[in-house]
Amino acid sequence: MQPSAYTSFAHVPSAQTQYEQPTTPMGDAARAVMLTAKESKKFRLHVLIGFGVTTVSVLIWALVAMFHSHFPWFIFSAFLFGMTISFHYFFFEKPQTNMFAVHLTWYVLISTLLVVCNFAITPKTAWFFPVLLAGAIPLSIHWAIDAYKDSPDKRVMAHLAFFLTTNAFCFGLWLYLGGGFPWFIYTFWLSAVPLTVHWNMQYHRSSVVLRTHASLFVQMNTLFFFAWMAAGMGFPWFFFTFVGWGLVLGAHYYINRRRQRLRAAATGTSNIGLTVPTAPPSDLQTHSGLPSVNVSLPNVSVSSIPATTAYTELSHKERMRTGQPSDPRLPEASV
Repeated sequence: MQPSAYTSFAHVPSAQTQYEQPTTPMGDAARAVMLTAKESKKFRLHVLIGFGVTTVSVLIWALVAMFHSHFPWFIFSAFLFGMTISFHYFFFEKPQTNMFAVHLTWYVLISTLLVVCNFAITPKTAWFFPVLLAGAIPLSIHWAIDAYKDSPDKRVMAHLAFFLTTNAFCFGLWLYLGGGFPWFIYTFWLSAVPLTVHWNMQYHRSSVVLRTHASLFVQMNTLFFFAWMAAGMGFPWFFFTFVGWGLVLGAHYYINRRRQRLRAAATGTSNIGLTVPTAPPSDLQTHSGLPSVNVSLPNVSVSSIPATTAYTELSHKERMRTGQPSDPRLPEASV
């Protein structure tokens, strides 16, 4: 049957489709190399343009400064060049780089800009110092999360980094404000309390309450001592809090140890491995002609005996009357 004039030829492959070659792995690799070379070319062009603009800005500022000294405004063009080139490098040239490297680079660039502006505008006042310390707080947390991202200690290490950098910021701010009363000790000990709880919950979960109590005892009594010294070293009132709290801590320790011993006794654990050996029959035979009686004792280990002093409901006399052993913890001997 001949096809009519109205037959659709959409199913017939064209010459271009017939001779079209499938994409090979070699073609994909070559395309990736070409794209990488293209991106590298763009990055080099970006570097050249930024370096050229910064150089021209420095030259213009230097020529003007020969006749009139003024603010070094060229640092803004240099700062803009550094921010854009770092963004281009980390997000397009090296996209596999972690974000902490980006954070650190931008922190260094911003800090450099602030330092230059500080000494150019107000050289007698170092206001950049507390600003840099404040910026180091999120940077340290980012470092801890990035360094311990695959570890269960990630949260506690981030908490520790936050504690250290925050107290460094408070101490630097105290120095910047001229010293005086050491108020930073209050922020230090107040921030140490949640860190202590977090640390003990992470590494000493079995005795977290007692360890937290002991840590708080040391921290708070040290705080009271420094507060007494800062107040003029008058009447030593901190001694009463030290002794009273110490007695409470000692009682807590005693109760905790007693609880541990009772728990160990309930589980039947003992450090004594005493075993009663079974005597061979030949050692128990007499030489008087009487028939020998073989008494076999089972191997009794103290560690296998539940360490409890509670008897059953039967009293001692009832056990003796019925022929049962007086101590239900010991097995009966077979005669």
